[in-house]
Amino acid sequence: MKTRQELETLSQQLLRSHPVSTTGNRESPLHPVVEELVDALNSAQSTDNGIATMVSAYFTDMNRVIQNWYTILDTNARIAMVVDNVQYNNVMIPVDLLLSDLADTAGFSVDNIVVVNHKSSHNALLRQSILFWRKEG
Repeated sequence: MKTRQELETLSQQLLRSHPVSTTGNRESPLHPVVEELVDALNSAQSTDNGIATMVSAYFTDMNRVIQNWYTILDTNARIAMVVDNVQYNNVMIPVDLLLSDLADTAGFSVDNIVVVNHKSSHNALLRQSILFWRKEG
C-alpha cells in the first residue's frame, strides 16, 4: 500500500465490518431479522448513519463466507468461532444467533453456542459466544 486510497480500496474488498462500509445496489439484507435490525437502525436518532449499512454488509459478507466454507470443507468438518453481540443506538444485534441461523440454512449443524462472557454496554448486557458448527454429510 502506497496511498490511503489503495488502503480504502482494499478495505472495501475485505469483510465489511466498519462504519464506512458500502453496499451494492442489488444487495439487500438476506435474513428477515437483519432486515428488521437495519430498519430499526435507520429509524434510530443517530449522527452515524453508516451503522445500518455496515450491519447489512457484514451479514451479507458472512453469509458468503459460511456458504464458501460449506462448499470447500469435508463432511464432518468442524468450525468454532468467537463472536460478540453488539448494540448500536439501543438496537441489540444478536450476532451469535444470526450467524448460526445462516450456518444452519447453509447446511451446517449448529452443535452448540457457548456463552463465555457478558459485558455491559450502555445499560445492556451483551454476550460473547463461541459458535460450534459441523458440516453434515
